[in-house]
Amino acid sequence: MFQEAPAYSISAPIISRFGRRAPVASGFLISGIALLSLPFIPPGISWLVMLLALVGKLCISASYQMAYVYVTELMPTVVRQQGVGYLGLGARIGSFISPFIIEALVTYVSWGPSVVFGVGSLLAGIITFTLHETKNLPLPDTIENLEEIMNSKKKL
Repeated sequence: MFQEAPAYSISAPIISRFGRRAPVASGFLISGIALLSLPFIPPGISWLVMLLALVGKLCISASYQMAYVYVTELMPTVVRQQGVGYLGLGARIGSFISPFIIEALVTYVSWGPSVVFGVGSLLAGIITFTLHETKNLPLPDTIENLEEIMNSKKKL
């Protein structure tokens, strides 16, 4: 919990200045790149392994914190609580299965967990870039209102 304090502290200023989509997606992408680069670090450079692991942890924690703001702004009022609930559900499922993934993969290849979690983080970043920006936009009240917002963005 204490190691996540810097990530949580920088989240609000970042999204207020740069919007929601780019910081969330960038955090996922940087975390994925850091995790995917871990298997390529030679064994004697433990400080670099620690640095990349901490950068990955910082970015994924910040993205997770910022995702709660982003999801509440993406969802229309009529389904907003469900959207936040599904975000929390996905996070809890990931927290539940990650130790099993680590235990299963480490027995075969030591770099397996880094690749699985790095690819997952990269995919999350790529998918997040397909969503629309919500900074300084009114919150959609209905699903039809959200469709209008999406259609107006496509015309631009």
